[in-house]
Amino acid sequence: MEESPQFIPPQNTDPDREEVLRLRKLRKEQAKAEKQSEIDAKVREITLPLVHALSARNFDAGILAGSLESIIDKLKYYLQKNPETLDPNTLADAIVDSPHCISDPNCGISGLLKAHEMKTLERIAEIRKNKAEYKGGEELNPYEALFETDSGEYYMARLLNMPHLKEESAFMNHCVGTSDSYINKMKRGDIEILSFRKSPKINPETNQFEGDEPIMTIEYDVRSKSILQIKKKSDEYLNTNDSFFEDFVEALGKLKESETDTGDKRDFQSINPLELNNIKVEDYYVYTEKGSIPFEKYDEKEHGFILKDGSMFIDANTDKYFALKILKFKLGIDLAPNEFAQDRSEVNEKTRLFIGSLYSNIFKELPQTLEHIYTKFPEQ
Repeated sequence: MEESPQFIPPQNTDPDREEVLRLRKLRKEQAKAEKQSEIDAKVREITLPLVHALSARNFDAGILAGSLESIIDKLKYYLQKNPETLDPNTLADAIVDSPHCISDPNCGISGLLKAHEMKTLERIAEIRKNKAEYKGGEELNPYEALFETDSGEYYMARLLNMPHLKEESAFMNHCVGTSDSYINKMKRGDIEILSFRKSPKINPETNQFEGDEPIMTIEYDVRSKSILQIKKKSDEYLNTNDSFFEDFVEALGKLKESETDTGDKRDFQSINPLELNNIKVEDYYVYTEKGSIPFEKYDEKEHGFILKDGSMFIDANTDKYFALKILKFKLGIDLAPNEFAQDRSEVNEKTRLFIGSLYSNIFKELPQTLEHIYTKFPEQ
């Protein structure tokens, strides 16, 4: 038998294709070199401030000199995967916390920062616990003053321990300091008890401090970022006729921007509506930092946060785009016009929310994408 000729694949010798491949490879190499150059520049930007920060923290100079190359290598690897800016002071604190990590090949910058975060949270929890367990004595026991209102007449304080709670209870005639319930929640970091107070002033006639008296006591839920209670003396509710009302609403706006022990903003998302019983708001209006505003005109940047909103009903006659704004505000869902049906004729395969009367075979006609059905919004 004759031997079959060996198959030789055709050789692609197209010079244009070879040039394209060459240029593509060159671009990849250039991009890689540019990225490495950026990383090297960031490492240089971080290294010098880091050395100064460690020196300021009395970090052992010998250990630092022997570990600097290792730190730089770890920084290069970290910045390849985390291109955002790295704060040298935070990194210095992390190294002081875990100096063994810089010579450990299995411990990178990410692990170092994570360990530092955990230790920081542990220290914060211990400090908070120690403050809350203060039993009283001769030494000064100040509140934590968070901020003052623009008028200078009032300030917001955080109560830290049982003596603070007892003083608040005695003056305000309520229960915050009459049992261990609130202080135990404070120790766990579940809640904060805040006190809206009259700012202390020096009486020019007596040359003595006057004021620093509580006006409102606030229970803030740290976990859910919500305000559970707002109480005046004898558990009375806030009222728009209160002389301090505008300052208090301003203080709530500032409270949203203030930070807890862990650095999280107290950006509360809700206030228990029962605490705002005395504040009346018209239908389709919202009560904001700037007063009562038609919801249709509400703009957060212009009007600030919403203290309380009025009833907002939607039916077949409600303008669709106004209805969509209400739905986003009330339910937190963002719908396209064709995803919202106000009657049977508007139902389609993309409908996610339906408001209207129930009719025969409705559940067979409505699509699988449906998330909400209301016969009467927002009650039913």
